[in-house]
Amino acid sequence: MRIPRAALLPLLAVLTGAAYYLVLFKNWASPYRGGGDLHMFVTQAVAVLAAFACFEVIRSEKVVALRALAGALGFPLLLVIALTLWYGVRRHVGG
Repeated sequence: MRIPRAALLPLLAVLTGAAYYLVLFKNWASPYRGGGDLHMFVTQAVAVLAAFACFEVIRSEKVVALRALAGALGFPLLLVIALTLWYGVRRHVGG
């Protein structure tokens, strides 16, 4: 499924903004600060959707500057997703 180009860039801006806001400024996903599993699920779902939007911009955009911006925004989100997944597995399996 291809997202129309006119909707792709605003979708990227909204999803990445929401993902970075949830990851950096909310304590939702932190189990040490009162965050629960539902909060972690919402935060990770938004981060995954934003990472896929970044990937779609990298894949479909012709302007190199927008592709580079999407890569620069998407790569840290992939790291957050991977580290949170690793932490969740360690937390539930190891302890």
